[in-house]
Amino acid sequence: MTYFLVRHSENPHSTITENKLGPHLPFGLPSTLNVKLHSGYVAGYDRRLRIPAWSYEILSNSSPPSLPKRSNKFLADKSVPREFRVTSDYYTNTGYDRGHMTPAADVRQSQEAMDETFLMTNICPQNAGLNRRYWAAVERFLRDVVAPQFDALHVITGPLFLPVKRGNGKWEVSYEVIGKESSGTINKSTKFGPSIAVPTHFFKVVLAEHGKEKFLAAFVMPNQEIQSSADLSSFLVDLKEVESHSGLQFFPLLLHNQGPEHPKKVHRAGKSGSSATIYKASKTNPDLLCNHIKCDLRTKLKASSKLKTGDKKIKASL
Repeated sequence: MTYFLVRHSENPHSTITENKLGPHLPFGLPSTLNVKLHSGYVAGYDRRLRIPAWSYEILSNSSPPSLPKRSNKFLADKSVPREFRVTSDYYTNTGYDRGHMTPAADVRQSQEAMDETFLMTNICPQNAGLNRRYWAAVERFLRDVVAPQFDALHVITGPLFLPVKRGNGKWEVSYEVIGKESSGTINKSTKFGPSIAVPTHFFKVVLAEHGKEKFLAAFVMPNQEIQSSADLSSFLVDLKEVESHSGLQFFPLLLHNQGPEHPKKVHRAGKSGSSATIYKASKTNPDLLCNHIKCDLRTKLKASSKLKTGDKKIKASL
């Protein structure tokens, strides 16, 4: 169901630009740092945190081919320099799932394409209760309920590290790290420790195309178990907040006027312009993607007989 993007033939040390992707990603990349190109998705890898900064897929409304066999074999990405490379065993006995950013079940055009979603540059440490239940429901909702209603569904997923206000009034960012412990020390006393960062939250930014209309929504969910009854629209946030805390710019050729082929002004919130109408999702804007498709996971998924989110025995399909 994912559009074919590009083969992974780029020099991993070369600079990736939107021009190299041609028509496959017409609205641009969130960043061009450490980009990994694959058959069914594109990802940007954060070498310091040892997780993807973002992962970008495009879902179509065409009937998907038969689902390739899920391998469940997580692989080190050999395009990453060895000192920044993560292997699957780094997650063993940590209490966290190996959480896909681009879901395996979305990438169906070939067995090789699906296998590429198991590269560790597409994986983040994710709470097991979240990954196997609500997160899986959201992924299936976008794939089986939302995507068929549009010409194309652009989905960008990634981690966030959000601050918490402490009792002394100060804000701080705190997160767990997992993985192989470093043998290095500072002054022979303080260890450097593991290096894989555990996100506090995850984002999904969705751009839906329907003719000349475009619907935009951004969601942020905590890296913890979420009740199946939770309304997806309760996780809606302003896209600017996601950009501010991730350091990314989403769909820059469309929303940030970075390109001569696009108009200098992009009209949002239902005001028609010379190009497309952009419906920007926020808690105060009535023209939401969620209003257009009714972001009620429980009702929609049950109606489609695809998934019962209330079933606590549900297994992660992604």
